[in-house]
Amino acid sequence: LFVVRFVITSPSTSAISVYRDSQLASNMLSALSKTTTDCHGATVETLLQDCASAKSLECPGNRESRSTISKSSTSCDYAEKVIRDIFSVSLDLWQRTYHLSTEGNSRATLEIGQPCTGELESATRPIRLVGGGSTLILTLDVCR
Repeated sequence: LFVVRFVITSPSTSAISVYRDSQLASNMLSALSKTTTDCHGATVETLLQDCASAKSLECPGNRESRSTISKSSTSCDYAEKVIRDIFSVSLDLWQRTYHLSTEGNSRATLEIGQPCTGELESATRPIRLVGGGSTLILTLDVCR
């Protein structure tokens, strides 16, 4: 009797995966925004704020290959590199398709991954820009 009751009242696998995917997108955006970088100790959110406004932060250069070593990079480039690095050891490793984008500010245009063609779970994070009422919207879609 217990086994029958447990099977009847257990949540469906699809409901669990919908919840997990929903939380994955939201938690990933939260973690990304709060991640501290090697660019003057700035968080990714701070880098995106700078990218969308002053572009005053000068970050360490990218060392992606021996032939392409630059001495410095902009907050925009550095934020994108950090985000790609985080995705490479998380969503890419887990073989999850995703699309991250920004909107609301033409100076901070960021698009990583491929837009979802089917079902998706989406999360957005508003980032208030320094010195004004403008807001940058960071959106992450995790495809199913």
